[in-house]
Amino acid sequence: MCRVCFLSLYHISHKMYYAMRAKFNSGVVAPGNVKTKHNHREPYILALTWLKNYGDLHSDKMPNQEIYELPFSYSKTMVYEKYREDSTKPIGEKTFLKLWTDHFKHLTIKEVSQ
Repeated sequence: MCRVCFLSLYHISHKMYYAMRAKFNSGVVAPGNVKTKHNHREPYILALTWLKNYGDLHSDKMPNQEIYELPFSYSKTMVYEKYREDSTKPIGEKTFLKLWTDHFKHLTIKEVSQ
């Protein structure tokens, strides 16, 4: 995973990242209780990872922009149902849809069949 994705996924600021990196390089291995911008639980983080992987596998990247489109036959509810089937600790549908809106604005569903 690239650094930018890691920081975004775990909501760690660049300032915090470089501070922790400097401590690690100076020999501090366990920094203690690190506070991030949001305190997301494991199921939320797993849902983020699942949606990222699902989008990578099932979407088409638009050539001149950072937009990834799922086929027009998909719906967000259908994607959520697939996520629930795959997950051992699924988050609720409203939380999943908010996660999609907040973190994956670039992952859309095609409007019409071509």
